Amino acid sequence: MRLTVRGTSVSVSVDGETVLEGTNPAQNPSGKIGFYTQGFAHLDVDDVTISLPRAS
Repeated sequence: MRLTVRGTSVSVSVDGETVLEGTNPAQNPSGKIGFYTQGFAHLDVDDVTISLPRAS
């Protein structure tokens, strides 16, 4: 999975195919998102949820 954020544009790709595109009108120019692991030869991740706040 790849989450790409450029300004207000947000897209999500799975296995190289874009599955979701949209905009975040409440965009903030700073911030981080990531998964950090260590010491695994192989790691499967399931049920990951990423939420973006909606502007009212």
